[in-house]
Amino acid sequence: MEYKVQRQLTAAIENVPGRLADISEIISRHHINIEGICVVDNVEQGVIRLITTQPAEVKRLLKEQDIYIVEADVLTVELTDQLGALAKITASLATEKINIDYLYCTSQREGIPTKIVFKVSDMVSAQRILGALEVS
Repeated sequence: MEYKVQRQLTAAIENVPGRLADISEIISRHHINIEGICVVDNVEQGVIRLITTQPAEVKRLLKEQDIYIVEADVLTVELTDQLGALAKITASLATEKINIDYLYCTSQREGIPTKIVFKVSDMVSAQRILGALEVS
């Protein structure tokens, strides 16, 4: 199991047709890859979370569009499709009283591990725990 700390960008966006397409186009036009994305909605707006190959540049581009960005460090964990792998990770974090604020996944492609994005309450301890786990 491989893990690393990555910079995540979060923004509140209008919950209207085409808004996500606009944001994706801006990022794509600048040849920046989106490695992870999560979009959730509430009544009046959506929340988009992005992991990209160039977070500082994406932040700049979106700020030019008057989109307010919040940055956070998250853990990304690469896992192969193995029964119980997520259970082992989440149980290990829970044992150490580390809260998982949220998580989301990337899609899995043949031969490429799934990437799980974790926002946790204690990054340092979570990294120590993940480093000691035997999960593939």
